[in-house]
Amino acid sequence: MSIKNIVFDFGGVLLDLEPQDSYEAMQQVLEFDDIQAFLQDNKQLLDDLETGAIGYENFLWNVQRLAKTVPDGKEVINAWNAMLKGWKPEKLELLETLKTKYDLYLLSNTNEIHLQWVKNDLLFHHNIDDFEDRYFKRAIFSHMVGMKKPDREIFQHLLAETGINPDESLYIDDLIANVEMASSLGFQAILHPRNGSLDFLL
Repeated sequence: MSIKNIVFDFGGVLLDLEPQDSYEAMQQVLEFDDIQAFLQDNKQLLDDLETGAIGYENFLWNVQRLAKTVPDGKEVINAWNAMLKGWKPEKLELLETLKTKYDLYLLSNTNEIHLQWVKNDLLFHHNIDDFEDRYFKRAIFSHMVGMKKPDREIFQHLLAETGINPDESLYIDDLIANVEMASSLGFQAILHPRNGSLDFLL
């Protein structure tokens, strides 16, 4: 069956992403010996931020109280955003081309701290203030809908919101669990190398 829709993951597919940079920056700001232990012990806090169960102020307060020396909130935000590496201009150009051939959608696990950084970066570096409407028929962010990938419910939410047929839809993500869930629901799903080229779509 031919492809009519393309559903993109965000970080690592469209936006360049290096999570390890945030982990190292957080370790330094929080003065932790083992940031991985912090991430594991506070998985619920991170999940709550990503699903919008808590806001960024609550997140900052919880992180600050766990630090050896209480850091400035701006330091924590900058460290948390260190993973975000911005846009390759050719990917924005690619979206311009693809939207003339397909209906494009965005399905992203993110949080309000990261999304604000993205919007500021797009405006400052690319003079784009309407990213979601410019390129996509619908953009769904985990923290706005209270669900996250790879849970089945967020994919079902996408289908219900958009009315697209998964058999006619290509799903692209850099995490295997998300690809497997999309595939189980009938999407033509591709595991994409993090930050890799999307020229194969042309």
